[in-house]
Amino acid sequence: MDTPPHKQLTAIVKVGTANFPEEVLKSAEPVIAIFSTEGCGPCEGIETDLEHMATELAGKAKVVKIDIVETPELAKQYGIRGSLTLAIFKDGDLIDIMVGAQPGLDSWILLFKQRRTQGDHDSKGAPHS
Repeated sequence: MDTPPHKQLTAIVKVGTANFPEEVLKSAEPVIAIFSTEGCGPCEGIETDLEHMATELAGKAKVVKIDIVETPELAKQYGIRGSLTLAIFKDGDLIDIMVGAQPGLDSWILLFKQRRTQGDHDSKGAPHS
């Protein structure tokens, strides 16, 4: 049976309560988590860019999608109040968060890439002590 176009395989991993610890908290790679809901216009608007990012960062970082309607406990745990929220996890810790499909999304992703190449830095780019 063919997969419908809107359900094609993706480089973005779908994460729920059961696989969150393994896919996000225990990941050897940094994780970009997209907290969203089905039918969220802004979420769907950036999905292609996030898919490209997931493919580009394969082996260096993981991109996951978390439906906040299906997993409200995860949304509550991390202070997510609505979709679209993007978060970066590293070594099991939440290190950065961005709410909404803002014009700064590209800059936020670029900052993430710079952090990957510069090592462990704080949100202003300074090394952690």
